[in-house]
Parts: sequence; C-alpha cells; structure tokens
Amino acid sequence: HRTLVVGPGSGLDAWVAHLRTGGEIHVIGINPFEVANVQGVARLTGFSVVAQTGDNLIDAEGRPRFPGRFDRVIWNMPVYITGRRAPRVPRLGSYHDGDSGGQTLSRFAKGLPLVLAADGRALIWNRPAIPARWGDGVDVVEEILRAGGEHDPQEAGRRPAKLAVRVVKQEPGRTQALYLISLPPSSESASAEGTDGGDGAAVVGVVVVGASSRGFTPIRELLDALVANGGPSLGSHL
Repeated sequence: HRTLVVGPGSGLDAWVAHLRTGGEIHVIGINPFEVANVQGVARLTGFSVVAQTGDNLIDAEGRPRFPGRFDRVIWNMPVYITGRRAPRVPRLGSYHDGDSGGQTLSRFAKGLPLVLAADGRALIWNRPAIPARWGDGVDVVEEILRAGGEHDPQEAGRRPAKLAVRVVKQEPGRTQALYLISLPPSSESASAEGTDGGDGAAVVGVVVVGASSRGFTPIRELLDALVANGGPSLGSHL
C-alpha cells in the first residue's frame, strides 16, 4: 500500500504504517522538527520515507501536497472544538492542541477525494462532538467528514454523502473516536472487497499515534502490542 501519514509527531505511526503495509510511506508535518523526527526514526528502523512540511493533506488553494493517490491516509488529528476563536496569529500549539470550528477537519475532508485511491481508506482519531441543538446522536465530526467538508448544521444528517464514514472504535465517554473513511461506492468502481466499508476495510490494522499530550497511553499500548506479536522493539532508541 502507498500510505500518507499526516501529523507524524514522533515518527512512530509512520514506522507502524510501514510494518503493517510494507509499502511506500509519505508524511506531512506542520513542524519541521517532527519531519526531522520521522526521518530519524526511518533511518533507525530501516524504512524509507518521503516527507514535507505542511498543515494538511491539501494546501490552502486546495492542491494535494503530493502527486498521485494513496491507499491509506492516517492522522491523529487536532481535536474538533465547537465555535470559532477570534482571529489572531496562529501558533504551532493552535494546530497541535485543537481545531476551532473544524477548519482543519473541513480541509482534510475536502482533500480526501483528491488524495484517496478509489478503494483506499483513511483512518483518523478525533473527538466526537454532539451539540444538543443538532439533535440526539448527531456527531458534528462525522457530519463534516461525510459532507466532504461542506457541512451545514441545518442540514445535519440529510445532505448527500460525499464520503463514507464509520466509527470503528470509541473511547469511554466519547473522549476519542477512530473514524474509518472511504470514497462512496459507485456502480462503476464498487467491488465486494474494496468499497463496502465493512470490517475488511480495517485490514491495515494501523494504530495511529501522534505526539500530542493524549498520545502517551496509545504509544505504550502500541509497543506492548508490537512486542506481543513479534514486532521489533525500539529498545535503546526510545
């Protein structure tokens, strides 16, 4: 698989993606230091990576940052925060800690149809957001993804879907959720394995780990799982 990792953090998620797919790894990171981290991890663990600095999988003009399409796209995203803050000069912490009003999430959703292969899958962590005014059970994050980034609270749950979205894991109290995203099946390209959005879509089995403050527990679980399943240990490199 050709895999794109956005927000690679320490580089562990790119390494795990390589272990699970055995394919080409590309990464996009907003901080030059995290890009350097990934390149260092790649050298230590023996895989090749193509990396660049950027804040999303498409730029502000809507152009993909890498040519070609990807079989897998993964991102431990800045969590969705309801509402918009007053305009100000953004800091790296603004991108790292939260996504006010879903601007990052919306651009990601708009970019997926341009970046994802026809039978590809995107896997992201985010925080479910269920405002009371949207009605019981309506997750804003899921709606933004399903609408391809062009969401309207008044049309929640009623607009045609541009992306197929499924929650495959949810932490207690809805503090975090793992969203599996694919392009909607079409009569020309649908296949039993490639576009049904069923359990087979998660076969890549990637654990997404970023460098955020909420990432320490997933990192520990990731390393335990790798050792238990015969995967290589980072050992003294940690």
